[in-house]
Amino acid sequence: MTKTYPRDGDKQTIYLNAVVKNPQIEIGDYTIYNDFVNDPVHFEKNNVLYHYPINKDRLVIGKFYSIACGAKFLFNSANHTQKFLSTYTFPLFFEEKESIDFLLNLKWRNWNFETIRQNINAISNADIVVLKTQRESRKQ
Repeated sequence: MTKTYPRDGDKQTIYLNAVVKNPQIEIGDYTIYNDFVNDPVHFEKNNVLYHYPINKDRLVIGKFYSIACGAKFLFNSANHTQKFLSTYTFPLFFEEKESIDFLLNLKWRNWNFETIRQNINAISNADIVVLKTQRESRKQ
């Protein structure tokens, strides 16, 4: 498709296959995208996230789709191991290996709602003393 804008005078709606240049992104004819916040021509930059060539991921959108403003397409690189520092920043704040290991291995996600509610401050503040006490009481 060579035409970028389906309607004269409307610069918020575009035919996507006229502006997307990445060969790993395939857009069918007459698929449109509307963006009233950002320039829709920048769809690839603003809406296709974590799409790195090294992963060889592909995005395929068929013909006649209508994509809403702000819709995001996330790729595999958005997921990363929970051992990354960006996920668990505790090593930045604690020197003791034992404390770090405890926090990384704590299975508070398996606790019931009431237990999490009662311990939310300890969880969010990484209060090792309280969390160890809670873990020990759960074992009994």
